[in-house]
Amino acid sequence: MMRLAAACTMAAALAVLAAPAARAQLKVTEILYNPASSDDAAWEYIELYNCSAVDSVALGGWVLDDDDGNPLTSSNVLAGTVAPLGTVVLFNVDANTLTAVRDAWGAAARFVGVRDWPSLANDGDRFGLWDGFLSYNSRHWANARIDITYHDWGDWPADDGVASVHLVDLAADCRVGANWALSRVGDSQGAYVSNPAGTGGDTNVGSPGSVVPEPATAALVALGAAAARLARRRRGGGGR
Repeated sequence: MMRLAAACTMAAALAVLAAPAARAQLKVTEILYNPASSDDAAWEYIELYNCSAVDSVALGGWVLDDDDGNPLTSSNVLAGTVAPLGTVVLFNVDANTLTAVRDAWGAAARFVGVRDWPSLANDGDRFGLWDGFLSYNSRHWANARIDITYHDWGDWPADDGVASVHLVDLAADCRVGANWALSRVGDSQGAYVSNPAGTGGDTNVGSPGSVVPEPATAALVALGAAAARLARRRRGGGGR
């Protein structure tokens, strides 16, 4: 009976994670849309998390855009790969440098440059991520792998002009404002004050590159990852 219960638990965990693993699902887990800088767009960032326990996501050739202005004429995500259960942080490579963002936030985060950055509005915006220029198709929202509309009012946390907002639980729907919180130093995501950034020497609060699931989610992710790896080994003939 105990063996059966353990098998059922693992099967349930695998079922929860199987769909994300199959399609290498990405989530937005942090957004800094109103940094403390006279040049907001240079220091904005968007953190992506790969929900798959087994599959990486190659971002080269993808498109990041919002609903303002004219559609883009080419893909704008330069390169980068999101490892299983890993993160990358998208930033504006036209207005900033990899060295500068690393100096501000540290070298631990994996930053990925984006050309033609869609400047994020301080009072709310809609942005999306497409897995190629063909699927982007002049900003065809139905094809977007990610489609988020955020605000600084209502269910979304109020902006303070310094801190990012972050998803409170990796299992939560990142499209729902009630699932987000304003970053605070020492919060559940390990937010901290950046080094002075830009010519004004401004600092911000965030945790780019760091995601910490709630305990129940962490246990489920770990169990599902182990089950997924076991299933993959068996498919490859390595199981016994």
